[in-house]
Amino acid sequence: MRKALSAVMSLLLLLAEEDLALADPSGASVVNLAWDQSPDTNVVGYTVYSGNSSGAYNSRLDVGTNTAATVTALRGLTYFFVVTSHDAKDLESEPSNEVSYNVPAAADLAITITANPPVLNVGSNVTYTIAVTNAGPDSASSVTVTHTCPPGEIFVGATTSQGTTAHTNGLLTFSLGPIPGGAQVALTVVATAISPGTLINTASVSTTTSEFTLSNNFASASVSITTNLSTTVPIHFSVNELKTLKFTNSVADLNLRPGSLFFTMNNAPSGAAVDLLTGVFMWTPNETQGPSTNIIYVVVVGYALLDALPLICSKTIAVVVNEVNSAPVLPLQTNRIIAGPTTLLVTNSANDPDIPVNILTYKLINAPAGATIDSNGIITWTPLRGQVPSANVITTVVTDYNPWAVNLQSLSATNSFTVIVLGTNGAPAFRSITRTGATLLLTWSTTIGESYQVQYQTAITQTNWNNLGSAFNATNTSATVSDIIAPDQQRFYRVVLLP
Repeated sequence: MRKALSAVMSLLLLLAEEDLALADPSGASVVNLAWDQSPDTNVVGYTVYSGNSSGAYNSRLDVGTNTAATVTALRGLTYFFVVTSHDAKDLESEPSNEVSYNVPAAADLAITITANPPVLNVGSNVTYTIAVTNAGPDSASSVTVTHTCPPGEIFVGATTSQGTTAHTNGLLTFSLGPIPGGAQVALTVVATAISPGTLINTASVSTTTSEFTLSNNFASASVSITTNLSTTVPIHFSVNELKTLKFTNSVADLNLRPGSLFFTMNNAPSGAAVDLLTGVFMWTPNETQGPSTNIIYVVVVGYALLDALPLICSKTIAVVVNEVNSAPVLPLQTNRIIAGPTTLLVTNSANDPDIPVNILTYKLINAPAGATIDSNGIITWTPLRGQVPSANVITTVVTDYNPWAVNLQSLSATNSFTVIVLGTNGAPAFRSITRTGATLLLTWSTTIGESYQVQYQTAITQTNWNNLGSAFNATNTSATVSDIIAPDQQRFYRVVLLP
């Protein structure tokens, strides 16, 4: 055939990837291809060639005028692709550049776990049976299973029908290697129950091979562990919060292997610890842990001289943490100096170290008249004229109330500071008098909070004074008023400090 058309040069395969969503679990998959349109106007269609060797194409697909195609492929093989264009006379161009794509294998792993027995007593063994199945169709490579023993169980042993097992701090790792499509691997885990309650064991499986779904790669099994501890009178201890409780657990059994005795705890509060080898228990409850009652299970595991299985026993300890009331703390206050009847505002809020925070009440002792303190410890005082000048000691007493405390339910704290009230420095004094045209401006010194009245008369010998405007309360350290007088007028002015 004559190749008269221009080649689809620089063909760009924008996408060449497997679409698992369209894959066939029997082994077939699809590869999506896309390319640039030929610039030749005589082109009426495209053909995709594919094969499993470079330059050797044994499959032909006519896609019409489309510039994209979906090609069926088998997983685990490498495919090579080129595209040609052709005109209405079926004259075909030279092939485009070649691209290749490796279609990865795909598997479908699933994991299950069951517990036998599902209900057991403290000290008994439970066997977990784990099954890993590969629904295929391809083999799953480097399969790994992880299994976690929760607190409340002690690992005893594990088996697997293939691969190896590693155990570290309750985490089991099974390295199973490859699992062919349609095959199953069986695993077992044996653990000893050491504390009562419902325990959840989890297992997961992973592989380096692509999978159709991951939703079945996780499983869990629960066991219910019972004990007669609920009918046993617990050993009682009492401790105040922020104080240390210490005692030693001991075992009266002399037929144990030397160094084979180990202590642990379940349901222990935060901060509590037991020495693994000596059984010494220590706990200093913090402020948030009182008041409370804490039920703790102390578990001891030992090995008899001629027995390979562990011997396990436990006892119940009840620790009552007493609430202790701590006195509130007032801040350190410095002395204050204020001028005249200026308002004093002091934040004197106390800090209560107890948790939860206690109710606090405030009061002032021998405070100057008019001084108050609110429920938040804010002190407010505006001295009266008779209190200017003066020196005043303000004493605050704050009292808490803690109804749960085993010591005093109410404790107090006190602080004091001195307030010096400066005088008003005598009568007000004019600072300036200025005139602009008929307007006269008079400025004098003031004390904030005081009331003043400006007065005038036309002759110094007069005894009656006239008010200039209305009286007003000073908000600054000086004030100014204006007066309108004719050029030929004469006036005398004074400022009166009103009572």
